[in-house]
Amino acid sequence: MEHPFVKGIGDGTLPLENFRFYIQQDSYYLTRFAKILALGAAKAPDIATTNQFADFAKHTYSAEIGLHEQFSKRLGITAEEKECFKPAPTTYAYTSHLYHAGHSGHLGDVIAAVLPCYWLYAEIGDGEGAQDCRDRAETLKRAIDVTFPAVDGLLRASTGASAQPDVWGTAYAVYVGALTPGKKAAACRALANAYDAGTLAWRGNIRHVRITDDFSDATMWERALAAKNTYQNGAYWGTPVGWVVYAIARIDRPMAARLAREYLAELREGDFRNGPESGSPWECMHPDGNHRQNPVYLTSVSCPLAAFVRLDREGAAP
Repeated sequence: MEHPFVKGIGDGTLPLENFRFYIQQDSYYLTRFAKILALGAAKAPDIATTNQFADFAKHTYSAEIGLHEQFSKRLGITAEEKECFKPAPTTYAYTSHLYHAGHSGHLGDVIAAVLPCYWLYAEIGDGEGAQDCRDRAETLKRAIDVTFPAVDGLLRASTGASAQPDVWGTAYAVYVGALTPGKKAAACRALANAYDAGTLAWRGNIRHVRITDDFSDATMWERALAAKNTYQNGAYWGTPVGWVVYAIARIDRPMAARLAREYLAELREGDFRNGPESGSPWECMHPDGNHRQNPVYLTSVSCPLAAFVRLDREGAAP
């Protein structure tokens, strides 16, 4: 609420050029946000939830994008500018995160990815529109508890196949405040215990599922296209590190600090500037066969950075 941009819009002091930049970035974001909501409709376990997510996607396109088109005309944003538009790094990183959640995750990942948008506008807005956002956010929040009931503190990854305890989804649910106080505490404790037991992380990076929860010796997930301990089937990722650090810091700040230091140490040791054999930040990695995938992967640093900055601002940095 105190951010200069939010205050500037509220009191009319925001420079027009800043607002013009925002409209272009937000238009890029909203077109992708609508697609992720549509993916949520496709991944929903029942027709009622499918219909709800489809309505969300339709509203985003018809109302939000239409409004931005009106602003673009008033601000003189030309067709040529739109064709040559390139998103800012933060816009690209966030939309990349949405796509990752929508295409490779399950409905819980989609819910966790889109929920902060609704909460943000519910927080800074008022009136009928803000109440609509609050209602939607609360609907999604209730759906998480009912649809993905916790196992030993960790939310399930799905409602059917591959319904193992989900590290990423649980950590992100804590991060965005999607759990009740009791379930939040249980989730934080489960993540801390897993990290302390060595079943969660390697070199500061995080697995989707604890190694003790693998479906079998041959695969982490019940159904997977990637080989065991590669990509999303058991590799360790930088993307969720900040969320896990944030969750663990709720109950054990020294432990959270240890995980953060391990993550930073790997970045320094594997820094892509060190030479052709280096590539950190990698998208994911695993010690088996020295597996490394996609060097200089932006999301592996942008998502943790956002969480670390938040911890610092909240005065809870480990």
